[in-house]
Amino acid sequence: DEDEYYGFNYNWIYISISFNLTSLALAILSYFFFYSYIYTFFSLCLIQLMISAFFSQLMYLLIISQSIHILGEDPFSNNSACSVLGAFYHYFILTQYTWMFITSLNYYLVFLKRLNLTKKHKILTFIFGWFFPFLLLGIFYITTSLIYEFGFNISAYFIYADMFDNNEICFIKNIWSYLG
Repeated sequence: DEDEYYGFNYNWIYISISFNLTSLALAILSYFFFYSYIYTFFSLCLIQLMISAFFSQLMYLLIISQSIHILGEDPFSNNSACSVLGAFYHYFILTQYTWMFITSLNYYLVFLKRLNLTKKHKILTFIFGWFFPFLLLGIFYITTSLIYEFGFNISAYFIYADMFDNNEICFIKNIWSYLG
């Protein structure tokens, strides 16, 4: 069966991720439908978290469905597409963590410090929520590529590569890179 890979049936992953994507899309649509009734900064932070979760689930679905086709028989043949998918997936995972941090910080500021956020703070929060993970990803990529090229004499294209050397999934190749 072509849907089984090393004894694992991917149909269950496709079904569960499709259900998650549908649920997240319905939550996002219902938020925009009832926008005038529930407009709070906390709800805006949660919707940003849902959007980043939606895109990370979508990227994971793309990775598991397309990695075998992208990598093919020779994982060294088309690693740039694998690098792009891995970098986007990494970015959306980082945005989820950033929006979770922003939401918890908002709880702290509103409930314990009793601070009201101004429009300037809200704009800075959204800039931080979407661009800070991009900055972290850039620092990670530059640092890891320098280590790969000068320390191990490996091309930077293999930062995001076939994770387990079995043509299954594109993500961060080196286990030490997770520390970044």
